[in-house]
Amino acid sequence: MGIRSCINGRLGTMENRMASLMFKLIVELDMCMSILADCTQLDEEYLRRKRAESVERARRTNGQTRFEQIARHAEDD
Repeated sequence: MGIRSCINGRLGTMENRMASLMFKLIVELDMCMSILADCTQLDEEYLRRKRAESVERARRTNGQTRFEQIARHAEDD
């Protein structure tokens, strides 16, 4: 039972750490989105299209997209 208890303890610690990091990331992302929304005028259709592109890209790359890749793609368009 000692090994199981140790593993469960480690997993619990890791889970709490991941939850804390995700919360911090969400706060930063919310700040960025709020600033962007305050500075731009984007219509609903544009936002829907960008969301669909982002979902497709995340699925295709398994979430391994870098900003530089997206910027290069935008320059090509």
